[in-house]
Amino acid sequence: MAEEQTFIPKTTAATKLLYQGRGLGWLTGAALIFFVASLLLSFGLFFYKDYLEADKKTLADELKKSESYFEPSLMLELQRTAKSISSTGDLLDKHTALSRLLDFLAQNTMADARFSNFSYDKNEVQILGVVKSYTALAQQSLIFEKSRLIKNVSFSNFSLTSEGFVNFSVKFGVEPELISYQAPSTAGQAPSN
Repeated sequence: MAEEQTFIPKTTAATKLLYQGRGLGWLTGAALIFFVASLLLSFGLFFYKDYLEADKKTLADELKKSESYFEPSLMLELQRTAKSISSTGDLLDKHTALSRLLDFLAQNTMADARFSNFSYDKNEVQILGVVKSYTALAQQSLIFEKSRLIKNVSFSNFSLTSEGFVNFSVKFGVEPELISYQAPSTAGQAPSN
């Protein structure tokens, strides 16, 4: 006898589980935590926004109440005074103080030199002077050229007097900090008033 072919297995049926659930899984758990945190944050921000708007309104009311304590005429006068003070400061910043330039010349002129004529025009100085010798004139030239407070120093019109002195003319530009009314910097050679 031939065995009959059957499609039914002859072994006992053992059920195999193809899929076994393990709960939610770590990715689903993380997504759930993130979702809950997002909801809490959204509600918190919504209420915080309302709190800030209420606080803003309270502060605006307090500001209006405080403004009502001041007289409008007093406020206008204080504004004019502040503007005047500001204008005065601007004028002082632009004010020319030639006394500093003269103090600079006194400190940076050799004992062997004398100045006889001084003119100042638009940050340019021209001086006529007399020194004992050409050597003294060269030394005076070096003193002026080393200073950072004057620029473009030019000595000219040299002539020998009958007494043996040397007449000369010097022309130079002045740095603004030397003639500024503001306090001089400590790094410069400008004297303090």
